[in-house]
Amino acid sequence: MNYKGKRLEDLEDFLASNEEQTKAETIAELRSQGLDTAQFFSRIKKIVQTSYSEQLRAAARSEQDRIRVQPGLLPQLATMSRDAMLSIFAQLQDGSYGPQYQQAALARCRNKDTSLLSDEELRSWLEDIGDILGSSSDEE
Repeated sequence: MNYKGKRLEDLEDFLASNEEQTKAETIAELRSQGLDTAQFFSRIKKIVQTSYSEQLRAAARSEQDRIRVQPGLLPQLATMSRDAMLSIFAQLQDGSYGPQYQQAALARCRNKDTSLLSDEELRSWLEDIGDILGSSSDEE
């Protein structure tokens, strides 16, 4: 094992020990073992900040993807034409808005032909799917 690997192993052993030490005692012991604590803590802080920033960016991308995929049905339903509602429902059924919406649409219309529904029934089905999966007019 090389010198750096040995030092890292020693540091891991030190950090994993169950000794109750104050912060000052820990820093003093690390310095006594030849560790540049200022550089070490600076590096740890940078690693933590970088990781935290990456997690925030990933969460933001995930939320943007969720919003982009979500059909946002409720705001437009009141004025949507029958053909538009049938088109949206077909897109939900074929998975265009993701598996959650597809499953909800398929469950909602088991053994029923959507073309035989009244406009009000179709609108209600789409509202139900939007409500169940969190699409609301507040998001638009």
